[in-house]
Amino acid sequence: MIAKTTQRTTRAKSTKTARKATKSASKATKTASKKLTKAQRERQALRLRAEQIVHRELAFIDNPGFREMEQSKAREPELPLDAAPSLPSHVARDMPAHLARLCEVKLLTPQQEVDLFCWLNYYKYRANALRSQLNPKRPSRKKVESIESWVERANQIRNHIIRSNTRLVISIVKKAADEKNPFDELLSEGISCLIRVVDKFDFDRGFRFSTYATRAVQREVWRLIQRNHRDRQRWATGISDSFDHSESRELADRIDELTWKRLTNQMGEILQLLDDREAHIVRERFGMNSAGKKRTFQSLGEELGVCKERVRQLEIRAMKKLHGAARELGMHKLEV
Repeated sequence: MIAKTTQRTTRAKSTKTARKATKSASKATKTASKKLTKAQRERQALRLRAEQIVHRELAFIDNPGFREMEQSKAREPELPLDAAPSLPSHVARDMPAHLARLCEVKLLTPQQEVDLFCWLNYYKYRANALRSQLNPKRPSRKKVESIESWVERANQIRNHIIRSNTRLVISIVKKAADEKNPFDELLSEGISCLIRVVDKFDFDRGFRFSTYATRAVQREVWRLIQRNHRDRQRWATGISDSFDHSESRELADRIDELTWKRLTNQMGEILQLLDDREAHIVRERFGMNSAGKKRTFQSLGEELGVCKERVRQLEIRAMKKLHGAARELGMHKLEV
């Protein structure tokens, strides 16, 4: 009896010990599995970063001096170059706060322009050289981090150049803005142009970047003003043509030239009443696109994924909204 009890106790202890061993082994397996999953995630993230680097645009202006800089380890610029002085009090009073903040960065001297553009393109040159050695399927972490570091330094200088020339854009836009060409719209176009020309400027040709940027911004702002003028003309013509294709031909005959001018001047406000699809249809149907061509119901239907009859219905709905807006703006002659 004692022997049987002892055997049962021994078997119970053995079973308990086996269960503990199984649990320990299972825990170790799960821990190993978690570590493996983490490592896989890290490798996947590294490959993603490498893919982004490979497909990133790294345009730069090459220069023979870059090879010498690479060998001599020239001293890199420190940003900001100087503490940005506050604007004169009379300028600050005449300018909204958000615009005054855009003008706080000090203008660059001719030598600072040369130095910064040299380093900007040198950093991109180094990043591009390393990228050519990168295998996106089995990337080296050291190379990926080094490329990202070069790109980040280039972006810091690029942003500083843009900020230091923003007041130049504001000065150009203030002279060109009027009731038909809002300041904010022209400023947006001017800043976009400034950002583009930073990447195209060749510092080794001996020209000032401020001069180069001034001409480019003036040209783009003028082009926008011209586009706005053409759009207003197309809109006026398109509205008139639309009555020939709708049930409102008699209405068009009762609208005099003065009323059309008033409608044209209020067009920006009226267009905001249309949803994106309606506005797109109206612009394309009346030839207010960049090509100046009027599109058919069929072509618009194929683009929007609906039948041409649905496009026609949407145009009619949009026109009714425009008629209603015209009445609200006091254009009583548009009443049916």
